[in-house]
Amino acid sequence: MFSPKPGEEPNDEVRLRGETTLVKKLKDKLETAAADLRDRVVFGVQIPSAAHSSLIGRGGRNLLNFQDKYKVQVQYPGSNSYKYAGEPENTEELSDVPPEELVKVAGARAAVAEAIEQLKVRCLGFGQAGSCAHDAKVAGY
Repeated sequence: MFSPKPGEEPNDEVRLRGETTLVKKLKDKLETAAADLRDRVVFGVQIPSAAHSSLIGRGGRNLLNFQDKYKVQVQYPGSNSYKYAGEPENTEELSDVPPEELVKVAGARAAVAEAIEQLKVRCLGFGQAGSCAHDAKVAGY
């Protein structure tokens, strides 16, 4: 990684040199990765803590399957990487949610919206009535 010299503006330009076909493939991959990062969001959803173990599953099996199916990352309170998942974009809407029930979902905007809806459906029957129905609207959906 190169940093700009003192007094220089950072440059967000990448130069690729090499065999034309390889450069084109690499350029396409970089553009796809950049687009994915631009579309990445983190939203929170209230899930009763009583539902967490069932949603995670033995050895994390349910969680891994869910993440693979919806192409998102789901972080439950207490997980090692929970604090690194970022602040949810809908933090203000979740101000009344107990911290132990705030689950973070990260990924592409459309995938996050779909995953949150599925989490709400899957947690029905746990905890207090309506506690899974906290609106976690993903902007644009």
